[in-house]
Amino acid sequence: QLHARLTRYRWQPDKQEREQVIYPATFAALGRIAQDLALSIIEGNQ
Repeated sequence: QLHARLTRYRWQPDKQEREQVIYPATFAALGRIAQDLALSIIEGNQ
């Protein structure tokens, strides 16, 4: 079973670690993500 976790991070010069950013996903962003995932699955099965 395939699954994916999508996370956005922010880096700042004064911090050693990246910070996870929680933000609302837009319909357009979800569409691009779904398309990229579908293409990667198709390419992986060839």
